Amino acid sequence: MSPTAQPGPLRAEGTQMGVPYRSAPLNGGVADLHVDLYLPEGPRDPAPVLVWFHAGAFCVGTTKRPQHRALGRRMASAGMALAVPSYRLSTPEEDLSPPVRDALPGLLAMCPPGFRLELAGSWALAALEDSVAALRWLDERRETLGLTGRFVVGGSSAGAINAMNLVHTAPHLGLETPDIGGVLCYSGAYAYPGIYRPGAVPVVALHHPADPKIDIASIRTLASRDPKVKLTETSADEHGGFAKTASEPPRKVFGRILGHVREMSGTA
Repeated sequence: MSPTAQPGPLRAEGTQMGVPYRSAPLNGGVADLHVDLYLPEGPRDPAPVLVWFHAGAFCVGTTKRPQHRALGRRMASAGMALAVPSYRLSTPEEDLSPPVRDALPGLLAMCPPGFRLELAGSWALAALEDSVAALRWLDERRETLGLTGRFVVGGSSAGAINAMNLVHTAPHLGLETPDIGGVLCYSGAYAYPGIYRPGAVPVVALHHPADPKIDIASIRTLASRDPKVKLTETSADEHGGFAKTASEPPRKVFGRILGHVREMSGTA
């Protein structure tokens, strides 16, 4: 099935791949964006949902990663839902909406020294625009999809940066989102400390102290000024990984994620 093809009527159960949610300008054309849905099977109560954003430095990456499928299966079997939206990649400044484009210079001026600007510029802000649209799309279809509770957003690497942007950058840009209950931030960061809102939502962060791709300094700084940011530093964690130790079994790793989603969504 084409990732942009309509896979049939939305259902409140099962795995549904490549469901269209938005079209947006990209490089003189149009990008058709989709979301992969992992929902519990059979009759059930409404499900809390984790909206997960893929890695790839906002220039590469896909929703079709084995990591996503494994997480989706675990969540669905536990009566929970996972949504993995695509977003535009390598988006030039001219394809941003005018208010976001106008705000870009001021945002870049806030970046801490050494922060990778490609993780803070137009590529990141286009992903944010798309992700706001994805959350709104899901919110409008709560009843159809059988969803409940506050949205929990998360990701690894660039996906984690995007999740943080949904909470802290979207309000600054006037981009309204549905209620977000918390962030899962794996090997992530935040580029614009001048508009960070301490105490906005709980953040669970996991990061290697010597991560060569995304410096830990950003998330360390946030954890030092915001008691709602719970940072675990572990040298056992690969970039973007979920485990706290090298020997931690998958059942425990995924069980911890499910617990965070229940608590942050308000459905525990």
